Amino acid sequence: MIPAISDDVSPTRYTYPFEMLPVSCQIVEGTECIRPLSQIAIEGMIVAGVEQIVMPVNEHKMEVMRYYRNGTQIGIPISYVFDGYAGFVNAINSCYHVIRGARVVMVAPGITKASIVSTVVQYHIKNKADVTLSVSQNTKVNAESGIVAVTHGQMSGVFVWEPAFTELLRERTIEQRESSTISFQEMITHAIDAEMNVKAVKLPYSQFVNDASSWSKAVTMLKQQENMLIDGIDEN
Repeated sequence: MIPAISDDVSPTRYTYPFEMLPVSCQIVEGTECIRPLSQIAIEGMIVAGVEQIVMPVNEHKMEVMRYYRNGTQIGIPISYVFDGYAGFVNAINSCYHVIRGARVVMVAPGITKASIVSTVVQYHIKNKADVTLSVSQNTKVNAESGIVAVTHGQMSGVFVWEPAFTELLRERTIEQRESSTISFQEMITHAIDAEMNVKAVKLPYSQFVNDASSWSKAVTMLKQQENMLIDGIDEN
């Protein structure tokens, strides 16, 4: 799953979808083309063994659907679910009919290094976790019991979970629907309270950007991390 749901279009900010920020180049049928930020997430998911991608989208993300279409040209089936509500939890629930009963790999379209998807997935499988997420270095983590405390700003782009967490999320959302919108970090707390095996992978350095104003930061990271660069120079 790649949630393309951010409401990041405004007259004072970058007016194209954040997911489509041009961060590097690629060769397609002999022609040099722009490689959008979200494609890094997709490439990482393919290498990690993901077999199908669903993207919850809102009305600002038509360009995302036009670019990826059904996924044939990039090598993985992609489907779309319209989600008119804000937040990861609502986006996940909108895809319930697709993800029910499956291991879910959710990648936010702001990662700048594709290999971190495999890193988190392999850690999840190795530790037989119910939920695994990548977090920033300053997150307090207990190696035995999982996450002690996590805020939205500390979660950094890759989330893996088993079907039990999907059902817990849906159950808690239905319970709270009339009163308030539940956040993803609250769902992590619910998972810990339910004695699920929740694990965290600390990234060694920042490999995630979360808004369009970070475009230059994303390009700089890619220049440090990849051989194929926006200016065609390998700095490694």
